[in-house]
Amino acid sequence: VTIMGKYKFSIIFSIIVVVLHYFHFKVEKAVTGWTGRNFALYIIYGLFLAFFLVLLIKVLVKSNYEISGWLLSGGLTAFFLFSQPGLIFKLGVLQLFTAGLIPAVESKKTKSFIPFLLIAATAALAEFAYSYALGSNFYYYDAWRNALLSLSGYLAGCLLF
Repeated sequence: VTIMGKYKFSIIFSIIVVVLHYFHFKVEKAVTGWTGRNFALYIIYGLFLAFFLVLLIKVLVKSNYEISGWLLSGGLTAFFLFSQPGLIFKLGVLQLFTAGLIPAVESKKTKSFIPFLLIAATAALAEFAYSYALGSNFYYYDAWRNALLSLSGYLAGCLLF
């Protein structure tokens, strides 16, 4: 199985995330125009809450290792989700978390470094696209934050699926 064949959906979603980061301000205006700012925030919070509740129910019967992974993933994601006030950042959290979740699903029961390369590339390219759209500098710490969000999704996906 080729890399493109096995991780086709992950690669396509990563490209979508990078493009959405370039157009984040337009995406934010479209989302708030369709739903209103508060409703969009509640949808994002609800998606994460539902995901982590399903994950909690599944791992409560497992070992402490899985519970600690759940707490790390959920805690880190919640920290980023609630520490930044803007809807645009919360949309980015959702996109990057999902960009880590998809490779976890596609690579289940295989040991490969490809998902980590996809996560790193998506995190760096998303930050580059966002910085380029704003006309600002590329920040390594923001790319690192993006990678941590994606790794949280990957860890949660590995625990759930």
